[in-house]
Amino acid sequence: MFTSGFKEGFTKDIEVKGMKASILDLLFTFIYLQVIDISDKTVCQLYEASDYLQFNGNIYVKGYCVSFFNDTLAVGNCLSFRSFAQRYQLLQLVEKCDKFIVANLELVSKELKFMDLSSDEAEALIALKQKQDSCQDSIFRTILNWIKHDFKQRQQFIERLFQLIDVKKLSTAFLEEIVKKSEKWIKRTDYFLDILTPEYVARIERNQLVVPGGAVAHGGAREVSHIDTHNSTFISNIDETFEFMISTLYERSGSTSVKINNHVYTAGGRESNFVECLNLNQVNVGWNEVASMKEQRWLAASAVLNDQMCVAGGWDGGRNKLSSVELYDPVVNTWTNIASMQTKRYQHALVSYNGTSGF
Repeated sequence: MFTSGFKEGFTKDIEVKGMKASILDLLFTFIYLQVIDISDKTVCQLYEASDYLQFNGNIYVKGYCVSFFNDTLAVGNCLSFRSFAQRYQLLQLVEKCDKFIVANLELVSKELKFMDLSSDEAEALIALKQKQDSCQDSIFRTILNWIKHDFKQRQQFIERLFQLIDVKKLSTAFLEEIVKKSEKWIKRTDYFLDILTPEYVARIERNQLVVPGGAVAHGGAREVSHIDTHNSTFISNIDETFEFMISTLYERSGSTSVKINNHVYTAGGRESNFVECLNLNQVNVGWNEVASMKEQRWLAASAVLNDQMCVAGGWDGGRNKLSSVELYDPVVNTWTNIASMQTKRYQHALVSYNGTSGF
């Protein structure tokens, strides 16, 4: 250009269009001194200018820029970096940005750049999250953030975006939050009425807590205090209040209970070895007596072990603490003695994990 007869060869001042003087100055500095100062504000312009000018050494400048992208990737810049990488076919950088966005999508979705994405762009990132990560709560919050930013224009995409949610994988705590505390616009949607609320109610019904007499049968997540009655049975509602159901056949104090395949079994109590069963699918039928334990047990502990009721320790009918352990099989309605504990126990706890029990 300067030596082949072009007009630039006869002009004192040359105008270089499409880039700032400060960027050209950084490139001249690199040409002569092999050092370059890169920042968030200059990295994209440096890469573009280097690619446009194609001067000797531009490959090094672009390499430094790519290294800067990789080293400074953050919630506030990942969308800009990803867009830039796609434009220049920097596929490894695109992949790294995608992984970062997937891992931090709930935070990224609160950024203005995410709010300004088109429906297709937002859906593509959410679908990527769905493909690489099973955290449905985070995906749901991301959709809410994007829709709420411009609800009037984006309400048309609600049904389409909510199809990306696997409602079965939403946590019960999150479902409860949405059902009880969600904004009015969500509650007016068919998705809320036909899918979210029925799913939440179904889980609550599956995880009911049945409290026979003074014992507690855990069917789900909450803990319930001792109920000071003898043969009344209470069941917890969604609002965490208790409702009277139907009395057990025997008065009980200090009994122990478990839930197996939607049946509640309550066993023992003061001077008792009797065992009763309540079918939660047929609550109105009431309790029915099943095979009694081999020993009377008061203040014993129980757990579900391979779909069987394991009862350990407690007091016998006299003044003796017990170390013996019994196992009830509902299929054949029989109790079997298994290995005793090494220590006599009462008012203790019993849990099962991976087919074994621990005290």
